Amino acid sequence: MVNVFKRGEFFEGSLVGTCVPSLFEDFDNKDKIIQHIKDVPLSRNAMKDRILKLAENVTDQQKKDINSAPFISLCLDESIDITKSARTAVFARYCVGNIIKEELIAICNIVVNNYKGHRYLYGIKKFAC
Repeated sequence: MVNVFKRGEFFEGSLVGTCVPSLFEDFDNKDKIIQHIKDVPLSRNAMKDRILKLAENVTDQQKKDINSAPFISLCLDESIDITKSARTAVFARYCVGNIIKEELIAICNIVVNNYKGHRYLYGIKKFAC
C-alpha cells in the first residue's frame, strides 16, 4: 500500500482500485466483488478530471501534428447567431504521413470590430501553434 503513495498524483478512486484485491483475498467470491466495485461509476470530479486530461492530450497531439506538417491549410467559417454574436470556427487541414487530416482547432466568440482580419487572427492565436 505504501507503493500507492509513492506514485504521486492519482485520480479519485485509484487508491481504492489498488487496495481492493488485497482487501478481499480471503473471500470465496473475490472476483465478483471486485467486478462490482469496478462497475461503480466514478464521481463527477473524477470524470471531469479525466475529460480535461483527454482534451489536453488531443490538443497537444493536434499541435504536434500541425507543427510537423510541411504545409497546412486553414479554413475559417464565421456565422452570426440570433443575438448578433459573431463566432468563428477555425479548421486546419494538414498531412500526417500519408493521411490527410481536417481538425477543428478553435471556436471563438469574437468582439465585433471594423477589421475582419482581427477576428480570424484571434482564432488562430487562441490555438497558439
